[in-house]
Amino acid sequence: MAKDDADYPEARRTRTVQPPAVLHKYTSAETARLILSTGRIRFQSPLRYNDPFDSQWDPTWTLQTQEALDFNRQLLKRAIEDPASWPEETDPETRSALFEEYQRIDSLPPADRATAIHEFVKDVSDFREEDQKWLARMLDFRRRLRVLCLSANPEMATMWSHYADQHRGVLLTFDTKRLEDGLKRLLKDVKYKDSPPKMLDMEEWYKAVTFGLPQPDLFGDTSVWTRTKSTEWSYEDEWRLTTLAAKGSLGDYEDFDIPRNALVGVTFGCRTDMEAAKELVALALPFGEQVAFFRLYMPVGSFRLARQDFSLSDPN
Repeated sequence: MAKDDADYPEARRTRTVQPPAVLHKYTSAETARLILSTGRIRFQSPLRYNDPFDSQWDPTWTLQTQEALDFNRQLLKRAIEDPASWPEETDPETRSALFEEYQRIDSLPPADRATAIHEFVKDVSDFREEDQKWLARMLDFRRRLRVLCLSANPEMATMWSHYADQHRGVLLTFDTKRLEDGLKRLLKDVKYKDSPPKMLDMEEWYKAVTFGLPQPDLFGDTSVWTRTKSTEWSYEDEWRLTTLAAKGSLGDYEDFDIPRNALVGVTFGCRTDMEAAKELVALALPFGEQVAFFRLYMPVGSFRLARQDFSLSDPN
């Protein structure tokens, strides 16, 4: 099972960006029926998202720029030419391997050294065992990510079209504090940008790999990779709960119990079938008296949805 935030109380106390009091889950009527009948909600793998960039961009992209490649070559060239450039904290095994290669090249005739240095730099640049290990770890980490996506925007027609079965679905509304306290994880806002954030400092990374120093940690905060999306999606006004499945976990989702009293609203789309809506009301009632029911409609002379109370006696 995915783990909770170990430092949840402290993280909640010290965070600087507060979520809205309530957040919403767009879903189909069938999925809402499953959620309400089981009392469980699904955290899904980002690998199933409709946006191929969402949580799937390469956090090492800064290492693939021409600037990074040039820096790496110059670092390797200087390292093999001048042992005095090595950091004092260089890993002993790495130091020994570098020194052996330095001595081999230094023993060559002067006319051959430049070629040997060039070949050394090329060979090391083309393949690093540590890079391959890190890539495998990154792919496994991404596979184990589990995310619950919520929105602060409950009446966005585009969202109803995309995520709530073309307005035939349902909007489930949750009290954010109760949801966080029950799941022991913080809701964090999605950042909308024109490009992925720079998660790696290229100089720090290449020095670590070249000299066997501790590598920067990209795996400490499971939400980092899942909270940056293109500005084109900013209308979603999204907040997310992120967790990490245990190593060796199968599948691409994990279901969690909905915390007591966290569900505070159920809103039906303007095309939701009335019989389905009445069934969902019956399934939601056991969640508590705090649950309110609404229905969206299309006001005359407007392209914006409006909300009204919903009751079982509603003839429409």
